[in-house]
Amino acid sequence: MIVGSALLLSAYLFPRNTELRGMRWSELDWDRAMWEVPGERMKMKRDHLVPLPPLAVAVLRELREIDFGSALVFPSPRDPARMLSEMTFNAALRRMGYTQDVHVHHGFRTTASTNLNEMGWNADWIERQLAHVPTNKVRSSYNKAEYLDGRVEMMQSYADWLENLL
Repeated sequence: MIVGSALLLSAYLFPRNTELRGMRWSELDWDRAMWEVPGERMKMKRDHLVPLPPLAVAVLRELREIDFGSALVFPSPRDPARMLSEMTFNAALRRMGYTQDVHVHHGFRTTASTNLNEMGWNADWIERQLAHVPTNKVRSSYNKAEYLDGRVEMMQSYADWLENLL
């Protein structure tokens, strides 16, 4: 259930592997339905807000009912103070029959970006959701926009789209 829940959240939220494995309960703002990832855990060292669509909140609430006595949402089964192994998600995908050339954990990010772009969502919203920093250094220096309202709408729409695929 734990790894399956992590894979569901990977589809809904498309975070990097390390960000998801290191998710802490204290980073979740239940009232705002937001995951607040501190910059020190991000690749680009910038704080990152991740809107949580209701389907993701439901997955997290189910996980919350399981008490591992850990600050981590996805603790290691051997040591609740440590996060799951780096290979856990890809190993689960292999067990599900997905070979490395078909799907890897990072592929959730590619899939989301591709589909959201094809659906016509604002490219700046998509890139911000992926926690990408603009390559234009001048724009990156001045544009600190979060595009939060648009990203909340986009994430809800994407979660709904995923659910309709089933």
